[in-house]
Amino acid sequence: MPDSQRTTPWHIILLFLVVVAGGALAWWGATGSSRAQIEVGAACTQCGYAGKIMVGPTPSSEPWPRECPKCHQKHYYFAQRCPACGKLIPMKDPEADKFGSPRSCPWCKSRALNT
Repeated sequence: MPDSQRTTPWHIILLFLVVVAGGALAWWGATGSSRAQIEVGAACTQCGYAGKIMVGPTPSSEPWPRECPKCHQKHYYFAQRCPACGKLIPMKDPEADKFGSPRSCPWCKSRALNT
């Protein structure tokens, strides 16, 4: 059979398709993760500044605390609104400088927190 009439073996085609699909998935994963950012409330336990910050889809798995944009200290935490007074409550462990759930609102002392 002449060389011009040879067909490409099926396993070569399959290998090519797997490599292309793997590359596409890797590219999509690398670029898709940058889009998975959400804006959440944040508050500083040092100076009281309250603002917004971009985080991944699971704020509790992010590194906390972060640098506060106002006082530049590492006391800036993900925050949730107090259902009683409406102020932002830093989600800080009351026993340590890390992410956690406070026992009560630092302003109104309500224990009805949405954690």
